[in-house]
Amino acid sequence: MVTNLTGFGVFSGGDLLTCDAALYDGTNDSVARGADWTNSADGKSGIISFWFLMTAGSDGEEMWPYDSGTSATSTANRVYVQRQTGNAFFIVGKNASGSAILEINSSAYAVDSNWHHFIASWNLAGTEAWLYVDGVEDQQNGSPTITDDDMDHTVAEHWIGGPGGHAMNMAMAEFYFNIDTYL
Repeated sequence: MVTNLTGFGVFSGGDLLTCDAALYDGTNDSVARGADWTNSADGKSGIISFWFLMTAGSDGEEMWPYDSGTSATSTANRVYVQRQTGNAFFIVGKNASGSAILEINSSAYAVDSNWHHFIASWNLAGTEAWLYVDGVEDQQNGSPTITDDDMDHTVAEHWIGGPGGHAMNMAMAEFYFNIDTYL
């Protein structure tokens, strides 16, 4: 389940970073927290960052579901990044009632055997949100959609890799999530 993150395509001049990465096989690989975060609270800001390597797989895979929901359409899901048709990314954040208050769409990415860096950050109070892939701003289809409300982070489960029948089929490294910071 572990591979090495070297030879990625966003930099030239050799391997500038070496670290371990998790390879999710699209069947049943995931990492679950099994409980809420300690001192978790709702909030208006956040950052999600990770390196990814697309592998062949079905569209609509949830890359990082964040709670006890079982699908991307469940109102129980509060924050998730989903791999959509054509290998585009879709970020959703919801409030305590399950209404979407943050939506960001990306361009499509090729299954190209190269590592790419993903970072998204938002400040719902300032109605700002950004998505960058490989250092290039990437917000498509009229995104972002932002509502000044609190994102619900007090949930019963948190996981990486996808719940139930939504297992992720890609490699990921250097995952970072912070619900108290905006870039």
